[in-house]
Amino acid sequence: MQSIGALLSCEVYTFEVFETSKVFPLRVSEPVPIFVSMNDILRYILAGIQIYGGVIGIVTLGVLEMPWFFKWLGLTLFILSVVSGMLLGLNRKLGFPLSRLNFALQVVGVGLLSTFLFNYHSGVHISLGMDFVETSVIIFNFGLYSEFAAGLGTAVDDNHVMINVFAIWCFAKCMRVESGDSQNKLE
Repeated sequence: MQSIGALLSCEVYTFEVFETSKVFPLRVSEPVPIFVSMNDILRYILAGIQIYGGVIGIVTLGVLEMPWFFKWLGLTLFILSVVSGMLLGLNRKLGFPLSRLNFALQVVGVGLLSTFLFNYHSGVHISLGMDFVETSVIIFNFGLYSEFAAGLGTAVDDNHVMINVFAIWCFAKCMRVESGDSQNKLE
């Protein structure tokens, strides 16, 4: 039995094109290559995660109770997620730096002594961290949803530091895909 990696490693497929009609009675038979690389598949996955997370975030942002400035900040971040995912999926040159920025903003989530709070996850997240509310507790957080929480100088009951390891992985894969696509022409 072959592994999935072995099945996906096939890069060039050919098929026959036959066209017959009254206007064009000749039979055309030439192989047409279809090229699908692993970088393309990974780029589409990263783009899909960002678009999914941005759309879910925009939809759920309306029900959050927070000041208008933070709602606009959250809306801007989720729009960034959708736009960077679309540009990455279309293989545009601007899609890579915007995607890296989007993933970098998701790496650290922090709530400090009821004075500062910032948590941003767009789509899938796997986070590890420490919660310092009563005792030091190690936290593992996994989700298939988008989350935005922000506060400044407010009575926030959060005192934590979280590292989103999935965002770090996506950031690294985005850099890998960009370096692999540097030989190809980007629009």
